[in-house]
Amino acid sequence: MKRFFLKYLFIAFTSFVAHAQDLNSTTLVGKDEICTYPNTGSFSAYPDLSNAGVKYKWLLADKIVGKKSTYTLSTPIESTFELKLIAYSSTDTVERVKSIQVNRTPLPLLNGADTTICGIADIQVSVSEKYNMNYLKAAWYNEEGLLEFDGDEIHVDYGENYSVILENAKCSSVEEFTNITYVSLQVDSVAASSTSIFEGDNVTFMAFLNGDVNYFEYEWIELNDTSVIATGNQFIISPKSTNSYLFKATNETYGCEYTSTPFIVEVQEASRISEIFTPNGDGINDQWIIEGLEFATEARINIFGRWGTPVFEHVGSYYDEFDGTFNGDIIPPGVYYYIIDAGNGTVFNGNLTILR
Repeated sequence: MKRFFLKYLFIAFTSFVAHAQDLNSTTLVGKDEICTYPNTGSFSAYPDLSNAGVKYKWLLADKIVGKKSTYTLSTPIESTFELKLIAYSSTDTVERVKSIQVNRTPLPLLNGADTTICGIADIQVSVSEKYNMNYLKAAWYNEEGLLEFDGDEIHVDYGENYSVILENAKCSSVEEFTNITYVSLQVDSVAASSTSIFEGDNVTFMAFLNGDVNYFEYEWIELNDTSVIATGNQFIISPKSTNSYLFKATNETYGCEYTSTPFIVEVQEASRISEIFTPNGDGINDQWIIEGLEFATEARINIFGRWGTPVFEHVGSYYDEFDGTFNGDIIPPGVYYYIIDAGNGTVFNGNLTILR
């Protein structure tokens, strides 16, 4: 029993001496100079005796900032700090102190990055230091590697990620990624089925679009009272009077807008076509009267006999030119058939009776 006790006492004493020697050999490992946030400095106690019952405290400006065998320092402040490591056990305590110089990291401030634009355009992104401090160079990268070694601006392309690195004499640089997003709307054309109609006729408006069409809202605006009269890329209207219309595509989120030039739709009174006239030379009802074609410069008028024989043809505005003759010959009385194309998509047809 006595021999066992002495053996145990010897082992404990040997462990105590070895433990004390290990604690006294503790060193504070880390760099004397680091950079400000977002860079960090890593520090550690060596050897790490946490498993042997040794505990640690890290103090920065006399305040406890950590209780493990390692500590990471991250600060936005450019200054000199005193970092203290305390290693202690139930029987011993040691302190290690390191003076750390924290140097300023240049922070990129980007102009033109992380933006969404309308259409395909040449985009230029520039960089400056966030707090106007000096830096040595700016290096630009995309996903494939280095693009520009030293420059304050770069031209970027659609849909790629970029980064810029600022460097000064002391610190490694900070990366910031940019992404340019395009919202593209190409308006091929905006058209009206007719810009001159008769009262009661319809006009179809349509915008022919390409690109990111689902990103936009579409409106048709009546300019006389500036009201929105339709949405979507097409609509049909039967205006009661002459008016102007325009097409507008908008993406309010990204500030994109397209506005067409106005369309003027001239509305004429509905044509009144005489069905009977009497070209007998008495000065009364001697011409075939059609009202409403005075300004129809694209109008086309045809009159045919019973067997389809043409007896009158006219192109352009009509001022009651038909007097019942064809090539100088008097047309016999009877029932004739007419077709009137007003030149704006409206076609009239019917019977014309000539009496003498």
